[in-house]
Amino acid sequence: MYLNRTIQIERGYIWNDIRNFGRNFRVFTIMDIRQKKMNLYEDYRAGHVSREEYLIKKQKLSEQLVPLEAGIQKVEEGIRKYDEANIIFYSDFARLVDEFRNEEALSPELADAFIEKVLVDKNHNIEVVFKFQDEINMLCMRKAS
Repeated sequence: MYLNRTIQIERGYIWNDIRNFGRNFRVFTIMDIRQKKMNLYEDYRAGHVSREEYLIKKQKLSEQLVPLEAGIQKVEEGIRKYDEANIIFYSDFARLVDEFRNEEALSPELADAFIEKVLVDKNHNIEVVFKFQDEINMLCMRKAS
């Protein structure tokens, strides 16, 4: 249940970022602005535009690129995090969590599925080593953030 809810929340954040990005910046694409900069340079080289006018227009076009590139970076970062999260949700770990989700007591099958080994030292200290420790750590870090 927690795993499914987490992935739904992540999907929501990413799609909200994409929708907001699209709403705020639908007039020009990065490629359009870069093409305009190249055309402007060609006009300058051909003598149709003065150096001062070229530099001013180039600066304005460059300033338009900044929020677009920042928005793309934010969306790509969200997608990267979403992809990292999916590694857990489509792994053997997730399959086993789903398989044993209704278990109320530790059975031999449950222990065998999740526990690598149990270490007991001479002072009777017990250490449990889990098979999916990396996945558990990733989930704990996600929950903490």
